[in-house]
Amino acid sequence: MRCNKIFVFILYMKGQSTGHEIGCEMIKLFNHHISLHAILLAATEVALLIVGGFLLMELMPIHVGASLVNDGGEVLVASLPLAVFLVVCSVGLYSRRVIFHNGFQASQWVTVFALMSGVLGIGLFVFWWSFMPEERFPFSFWAATVAMYSGIGLGLRFAFSQVFRDSEIFRKRVVVLGTGPQAQKIFRGSLEDKKANVNVVGFVGLDGQDSGPVRPLLPDLLHNSRYALADYAQENNIDEIVVTLADRRRPEGGLGGGLPVWEMMDCKLRGIQITEFDCFWEREFGKVELSTIRPSWIIFSDGFQVSAVKRVMKRAFDLLFSSLFLLATLPVLLLTALAIKLDSAGPVFYSQKRVGLNGNLFPVLKFRSMRTDAEKNGAQWASKSDSRVTRVGKFIRKTRIDEIPQILNVFRGEMSFVGPRPERPDFMEELEREVPYYSERHRVKPGITGWAQINYPYGATIEDARQKHSYDLYYLKNISIFLDLVILVQTVRVVLFGEGAR
Repeated sequence: MRCNKIFVFILYMKGQSTGHEIGCEMIKLFNHHISLHAILLAATEVALLIVGGFLLMELMPIHVGASLVNDGGEVLVASLPLAVFLVVCSVGLYSRRVIFHNGFQASQWVTVFALMSGVLGIGLFVFWWSFMPEERFPFSFWAATVAMYSGIGLGLRFAFSQVFRDSEIFRKRVVVLGTGPQAQKIFRGSLEDKKANVNVVGFVGLDGQDSGPVRPLLPDLLHNSRYALADYAQENNIDEIVVTLADRRRPEGGLGGGLPVWEMMDCKLRGIQITEFDCFWEREFGKVELSTIRPSWIIFSDGFQVSAVKRVMKRAFDLLFSSLFLLATLPVLLLTALAIKLDSAGPVFYSQKRVGLNGNLFPVLKFRSMRTDAEKNGAQWASKSDSRVTRVGKFIRKTRIDEIPQILNVFRGEMSFVGPRPERPDFMEELEREVPYYSERHRVKPGITGWAQINYPYGATIEDARQKHSYDLYYLKNISIFLDLVILVQTVRVVLFGEGAR
């Protein structure tokens, strides 16, 4: 069985040509790749949370004076947004590596639901105090609700990991064509790991190409007959063949050299997916491989388009979420300003020139996290355990609170809420020289948070900048409001667990 891209939630039986297990289809939803197992898990969780809320209300109805609130329709209406809210808040916990790592997932879920229980308690208390101040607050109902939602969240993931940990369900079986540098990158990426979305069955060597450190090497499938590769794929339940050849030219009808056109065509006609390395890498890792892309790939690929409609929608998104975020964090802003003033001499804020849209410079605003003489010897990269950082600075950097004042830059139109991190002009010349396509990040406004920021730690070297730019190019290629929302909710996870902070 394999997943149909048209009917996302339907697993269908393949024809007689295959008949293998379920592969993990990465669904491209609004230009962003999401694995099917995450979608199914989230859908199951929402359904269980709604049913749980309904049953809880039936078992523990709330008494309001002489009335009894346990109407099924009201419960359904109330449970649905709460269930969706909790699932959205835990969106960063749906990756396969989290689901199949019990200790990691449990510790994160405890933190998430500790936060959610507080939010639920505050919301219920405010509602009760506003509309029913004379009635007794239902502490037992609140505790039961938190316990039920936590139990469902942790229990479902534990059951999911135990059932599917060692199975091929939700994992595509892949054969890599080639053993050169691109194939070696796939091998080093540990895609053969059972926690990955795919299972790399093996690598097929080619004439004239060095056999790099990849394994397992499959038997010779390109010389015995034209149909050997397709026969192997069919007999071994292969879902996809990834082409990693740098030179795609091949003599007409020949069996040596570059891309084996006729063999690949036979595989394609038997229903086996054929994918180029660049597309495979983008889909599985959520980033672009800088060493392999060419201008032609950017020109002809599906993406890298920011229409006028998208710009208007993104601006509305920025203003809405910046306003809400500013209101929600106002107490944090005031406490942080006071802490900085008491901790070290100097101003609360600092302004620094950064590169924005189309390469224009603008002053970015942040909470001061370093000593006032931090750059007396010139601009420097931020390093781990940087001695220039103050005591309060360490905390606000860890929690990303130092970034919050950039909301003012968003209101002024110099930044977006989501986008590439704004870079300092002092480093631009070197970065544009060393990192391919680095200047292309300035096609959109920089952001307070972004795809690179939630997937990679602070950069301290040129290599760090290269890695982060590979994520930024993925964002530029697949930019959408949906991806901005995904980044926004995953930023909560990054802040909660201090991932990648310096």
